[in-house]
Amino acid sequence: EQEVLIIPFSVFKVMKIKRNYLEDSTASISIEIELEECEDVIDDNKESESALSDKASRSSSLLSSDKDIKDTEEYQLLR
Repeated sequence: EQEVLIIPFSVFKVMKIKRNYLEDSTASISIEIELEECEDVIDDNKESESALSDKASRSSSLLSSDKDIKDTEEYQLLR
């Protein structure tokens, strides 16, 4: 699935996933995930159209490192 739920109540769409190459077994593992926050349809219906035009989408970047991913074989299966 290409959406991520970040607690408490935000839903983000995965825009881009950037991985380093695993051919080098000495390299640390890193994954950069570019996210864009999805707009809440219920809240949008309550807002005026002028407020909607001013609303900007936010994007975030998360970084996971080799400290988070310990098993490279499991990581390769996820690729």
